[in-house]
Amino acid sequence: EHRWENYIDKFHQAKQIGKIFQVRSIFLQGLFLTDKQDLWLKANCNFSDKIFNWLEKYKLKTNSKNLRQLLIRYIISIDWIDSIVIGFNIKREIVENISYLNNKKLSKRIIDDINKNKIKLNENILNPSNWKL
Repeated sequence: EHRWENYIDKFHQAKQIGKIFQVRSIFLQGLFLTDKQDLWLKANCNFSDKIFNWLEKYKLKTNSKNLRQLLIRYIISIDWIDSIVIGFNIKREIVENISYLNNKKLSKRIIDDINKNKIKLNENILNPSNWKL
């Protein structure tokens, strides 16, 4: 997610006066966890292979077990985020998600590398209300 890059200093300032930041949809409504091309196309994205290659690269680089673990480790490593809302479909997913919340955070070096090289997704992809049902 790149839309917040220009606000990070403001987030840190707000935290200094007691504000808390909660994020949601860290899996982009589950899209990051599926390789089903038809779902990606409904989400206005025709380059899911590029996204999956990028995610796979960082999964390996961070020694993450899977994409779910990588995404959770990334989010819990962001210093201005206080809490997260994580969706799930079955009990096994919530148990898995909770176990990943206890994983080691990613190093600042890796976070900076991810942020510098992340694929920028446009609003038609990032906003599920724009998706074709």
